[in-house]
Order: sequence, then structure tokens, then C-alpha cells
Amino acid sequence: MTFINTDKNRVSSAYTCSYKEKNLRIYERNYKPAAYDTRNLGLATFVTSSGSIETALGNRDLVSEVILEIVDEKNNPLWQFPKEKILKDLLETVRYKISGAQDLIQSLISDS
Repeated sequence: MTFINTDKNRVSSAYTCSYKEKNLRIYERNYKPAAYDTRNLGLATFVTSSGSIETALGNRDLVSEVILEIVDEKNNPLWQFPKEKILKDLLETVRYKISGAQDLIQSLISDS
């Protein structure tokens, strides 16, 4: 699967791992819903240089979702887990572990 970032679809870094002979991938996707209706919100709309209609809110009206998938050896999705709020916590935990923040905090504590 190729992640394409556009004005209407943005994907954060994807994290992969293997667990019990299954390959997992988790990432955050931010997108602008196709049927987003701003008529009743009193927002100014305009046409961009690419011809798409945008609202004055710009990217603030993007919808965010965290996706957890089982993928094959070529990272093609095989199955997507149901969307649950707990996936956002899982993604934040992965980012925290990958960042090395815990090691940095331990180092700062031991140096003082």
C-alpha cells in the first residue's frame, strides 16, 4: 500500500511490528470527508488553484482516525481492526516507546 499525502488525505508515519507470526501496522490518517457540507455553518468557501472547494477553516476540518492492520510481507493490508478509541492510546504508546523519551527521562534522573 502506498500512502499518498494530498490536501484531503494525510498519513502520519506508519509503525510496523511482528507478533505471533503476524505483521501489524498502525498509523494515523487525517482526511477531509468527501461529503463535508458547510452551507449551514456560515463559513466562507473558496476555490483553490487546483479547482477544489475549500472552507475558510482550512485543515482544521480534517477528520482523524487511527488504523491498525494486519499486513503481508509486502505491507499490503490483509485485514483492518475495527475502529476503537483505544487505538489512539496504542499509537501514542508506540510513538512514546519509539522516541526514546523513557530512556532520556531515566538518564536525566540518574544524572541529578
